[in-house]
Amino acid sequence: MQKHPNNLLKWLVAGGLACGAAHAATNTVNFNNAGAALPYVEVGALAADYRADGGASGAVGDGYLSVTDARGGQRATVVFNDLDAGLVVKAFVFEADLRIGGGTARPADGFSLNYVRAGDPIIANGTPFAGTGNETDLPEEGGLTGLGIGFDTWESGDHPGGIRDVVGLSIRVDGELITQLPVPLRPGNVWPGGTYDEVPFRNLATNDVNYAQSMQTGALNTTDDLNGDGVIDANDANTAQPPYADDPVVW
Repeated sequence: MQKHPNNLLKWLVAGGLACGAAHAATNTVNFNNAGAALPYVEVGALAADYRADGGASGAVGDGYLSVTDARGGQRATVVFNDLDAGLVVKAFVFEADLRIGGGTARPADGFSLNYVRAGDPIIANGTPFAGTGNETDLPEEGGLTGLGIGFDTWESGDHPGGIRDVVGLSIRVDGELITQLPVPLRPGNVWPGGTYDEVPFRNLATNDVNYAQSMQTGALNTTDDLNGDGVIDANDANTAQPPYADDPVVW
């Protein structure tokens, strides 16, 4: 079973979520228009929630899609429509503003971005996903067909073949684990064979020296005064993340 699944996972889209295909089209999903039809459907467990207010800026009208909140046991699968009208996609770029942080001292479990084949049961059922040698159907491990990029915040045991499941990024093709990029996230750090130690790289304040190499994109809500009232307490947990720069961290 997945344990302590209180990792705060929100797709914060203030500027829009973009998915582009080479020589095809550039598509922007704007979550700031509450009256517009959004090009996705939720399948399987129904934990995802669109919210018209309180996105990255915290302002009214700044909408976002919460994949899961920091609540135990939540699971969600969101399937985006075919944004290129059946055209053959040779390459694509997927960009999104994300908030990942908070939750328990050892957060779980993560999420994945997947570009699956047409017959993948995830499209209709939201399951099954890949897993480890100890557990099956873990959404953070990625899909069983196509390309799966996992953002894994919980070590679930060994993968088949005895490869340790690490906190970090995983890359799968048709369900086969190609490589893992463990925390600390930095150039050339690949597992197995690289450096891996999850303890200094989880649930960090934004000014922590290890923050940029962690899996977080937002503040730890128990150590940051997010609402600016001078007190760090439970009220900060329901406050929007502070604004952050548009420039990505360069590794």
